Amino acid sequence: MRHHFLLWKCVLVVILTVLFAGQSWAASFLSSTGHYYEFVGFDLPQTNGLTWEEAKSAAEGRQGYLATITSAEENTFIDSLLPERISGYGLTSAWLGGKQTSYKSWSWATGPENGEQFFHLSDDNIYRINDMYTNWSSDPNRPVFSSDLPYLLMNSKDWYTRGLWDNASATYRSGYVVEYDNNPVPIPATLPLLASGLGILGFALRRKTR
Repeated sequence: MRHHFLLWKCVLVVILTVLFAGQSWAASFLSSTGHYYEFVGFDLPQTNGLTWEEAKSAAEGRQGYLATITSAEENTFIDSLLPERISGYGLTSAWLGGKQTSYKSWSWATGPENGEQFFHLSDDNIYRINDMYTNWSSDPNRPVFSSDLPYLLMNSKDWYTRGLWDNASATYRSGYVVEYDNNPVPIPATLPLLASGLGILGFALRRKTR
């Protein structure tokens, strides 16, 4: 009986170790920024998702932050992480770290760019600040001007809207993209755990067969 308990305990260690090791592949690396990115949405309830504020807290809880986008390359890369379509309200899009700071101004509210303004519509129709990257879905490249839609998300509903930016309300629910300055789960650190688990399992099996 004792040997059976030890055996199952070892099996559990190996399973948890493999699952933990697998998480290191959840975040994808972009060499041009040196950062890792992860879309979170598959594990969210179909009818829920998170509001922007909830997603911001959740990203920080994962030791990252809602992604900021400063180039077309980064935008395309993040878009590639989003699914083609997820059934359920709100999960065909992903929150980013942008936020409306005044009626016609937007700034990044997360990450290294926190507080950096990336869009402003002035009286002479200057849309972007210092030619910073934006990819709004409205034509011309600008958000829908409304104080009721103060948060930034990326759309992935259909092929013709993928990668475009929209602004949404404080109650809208969506998936989100986390950006990490470093690999959130270093792959080498998981290998000794896996080897140890397999070693213990092998030892237990040898004991059982004697």
